[in-house]
Amino acid sequence: MVTSPPLPEPRTESDGSAVIRVLSYNIRSMRDDTDALARVITACAPDLVLVQEAPRFFRWRKKLARLAAASGQVLLTGGGTAAGPAVLCSLRATVERTEDVLLPLTPGQHRRGFATAVVRFAGARLGVLSCHLSLDEAERYGQAGMLLDRSPDWAWSTRSRAATSTSGPADAPSPG
Repeated sequence: MVTSPPLPEPRTESDGSAVIRVLSYNIRSMRDDTDALARVITACAPDLVLVQEAPRFFRWRKKLARLAAASGQVLLTGGGTAAGPAVLCSLRATVERTEDVLLPLTPGQHRRGFATAVVRFAGARLGVLSCHLSLDEAERYGQAGMLLDRSPDWAWSTRSRAATSTSGPADAPSPG
């Protein structure tokens, strides 16, 4: 059995930099064992959880809030207001802003959107975006372009101390 070295614990360094754990997780609208979902999130001990396929319909806020509470997180943004993507965070994060973005609806396809936030962990500023891009190649390409268009300038700058994490299908276009 191959084992990996343990992940570093989240922490803030004396210079203000931070070690941050980010988990990307497709929770399939919480159709599976929600206790197991909470156990997996808790075991990963993330600072941020970028969720795809969060509940979007009847009582979606309550469902996400319960999952967040059961896993030691809080609901930061997204869910039904972003058509599925969401961001959960630990109380270690200081939230600067959030925005949910609905993408244009393509007839015959699922509604898509982005859940975005800017957070700080000590002196480290981080822009995050959770998304679940279309399975249709042409639509996905257009959505990736909209993602880049909506991203603040600092998010993609190599000169900035900020970082942006994007989650989506493995075959989605790279943001950089």
